[in-house]
Formats: sequence, C-alpha cells, structure tokens
Amino acid sequence: MAITDRQSLANFALRQLGAGAINIEVTNDQLADAIELAIQYYHECHADGIERDYLVHKLTGTTLVVADASIFGNGSIITSLNGDTRAQIADIHGNTVVIQHQLGNSKFEVGQAIINLGIGISQQTSILSITLGDVDNGYIPAGENIVGVKKILNITNILGSSDFMFNVQYQIMMSEIQNLTKAGTSYFYGFQNYLGHIDFIMKKEKNFRFNRRMNRLYLEIDWVNDVRVGDIMVAEIYRTVDPEEFPEVLDDIWLKKYTTALIKKQWGINVSKYQNVQLPGGITYNGRQIYEDAIEDITKLEDQAIFEMAPLEFQTG
Repeated sequence: MAITDRQSLANFALRQLGAGAINIEVTNDQLADAIELAIQYYHECHADGIERDYLVHKLTGTTLVVADASIFGNGSIITSLNGDTRAQIADIHGNTVVIQHQLGNSKFEVGQAIINLGIGISQQTSILSITLGDVDNGYIPAGENIVGVKKILNITNILGSSDFMFNVQYQIMMSEIQNLTKAGTSYFYGFQNYLGHIDFIMKKEKNFRFNRRMNRLYLEIDWVNDVRVGDIMVAEIYRTVDPEEFPEVLDDIWLKKYTTALIKKQWGINVSKYQNVQLPGGITYNGRQIYEDAIEDITKLEDQAIFEMAPLEFQTG
C-alpha cells in the first residue's frame, strides 16, 4: 500500500524495526522530528527531492500610501519637502502611489510631506505608510521552497514591444525568406544557429547572488537605469517537491529507508541505558548496538544520495 502521509510513513518505519513484536521506545515527537529531518535531507541532498522550474516575477516599485493622491499623476516627479529625495510615479491606485527608484541623499519617510513638481506647482500631502519594492530593495523575493538558482534567463522591459511583427528575429527571417524557400530547412537551421550565436555574444549573462536561507535573489544590475517597475524577470531555478502537494514523495524507497534509519538511531539513544542489561529469559538488551547499526545505515544512505544520484548544478548560497 502506497504511503501518502507522515503518519503512514512513521507506521511503516516502526514496523520495519519490529513494532508489534517488540516495543520501539520512541515518543511521537521524536517520530515527527525524524520524519521532518528525513524530508529536509531529501530536499537538500537527493536529486529526486527537487525539480527544475522557472521563476517569473514582475518587478515592483515602492508604494507610498498618502493622505491625498489627487494632486499627482502618472509620470509625475515627486520630491521630499527638503528636496533631498525624488522619484517618478509609475502608477496610482486610490491614495496608493507606486514610485520608481528613490533617488537622492535619503529616502521618503512616514509622515514626511511631499510636493508635486511635475505640473509646476507645490502642494503637500502626508505619507501614511511605505512598503519598499524590488527596485529600491535591489533583490527579488524568493519562496522558501526555492533551493537553487541556475541563471537569469531574461528581463523583459515593459517599454519594449512584444508584438511578433516587430520582433527583430522575425524581421530578419522575412528579409531572408527567398533564401529560405530555395535552400529549405537546412538553411533555416543554420540561420537559427547563427542568430543564437549573435544573441549569446550580444546579451551578457546577468550576475546574481542567492542564499536559500535568506529567501532573496539579488541581481547584480544597475537598478536605476537597467529596469523599470513592471519589467518581467525570468530565472531558471530548482525548487523542492512539496510532500503536501505531491504525497507520492513520502513513498520514495530511499526516503522510507532513511526515515527508518533515523528512528532506529533515536531508539538506540533512548535505550542506551539498557547497555548489557539482561532481561527475563536471558535476553541481553544492547542499546549501543542498535545505535551503531543505525549510524551505519544512515551513512550508506547519505553516501548513496550524494554520490550516486544525478549531479546538481546551481547556486545555493
């Protein structure tokens, strides 16, 4: 019977250790801890614990909730009362103002009065709250289930046309349509390789920093000049396979063996007080041996996960 929840996995491991015939001295909390540790190790070191995916993220701007946004307009330039800080308005939703990059000697602060310079008049309103966006933070928020980032594939500027008729590659192919019809697919294949080579040379790969314990993807770009609020970033990532969403993960044969070994180790620790104690019937209870056997099983399984599975190539931080 397939294992699809943590309790079933715990029951399986206990049966493997002899539950029903002998008493396995572990608490329910220790069972839960062992399963949690097994799943964490499975996600971090086993190739089947992760999947390749793509992170698509729209870059956000800093939002200012103001007392009165009626004096502003999209594209207007706002500045602090003392003139130290300025920014361009990217969007307005009610009294929520989305701005593009806080430039100057400081940042906008709650309660600070601001004036609108975009229409040539000075009017004031108060800032009630501030939420920093990607363009001011300098990083992309990454989910807790992202364990690695391989590369940044693209950042699509909202000002660029997405219409296929105006795509550069399309226009080049249209200019070569006669050669394409004469030479057939071989010419098309060669020309596509040529375009790919040009694209590789002209588009510098974007550097980044990522640490999964921080849940932040830092892009090494010029945040002021290279991007705008609303641009789309695409990154090739690796994320963990969630056992809550895909319960078949808990039925993985390696995970079942590793969970059993971890519970066996805890059992050995718990009964180490019975070292060489003779029980009724002449049976000698050796908790130390149980512990050492478990350590041997754990070592073999960890070596199998790390050295015998598919290699992983990504930045984990």
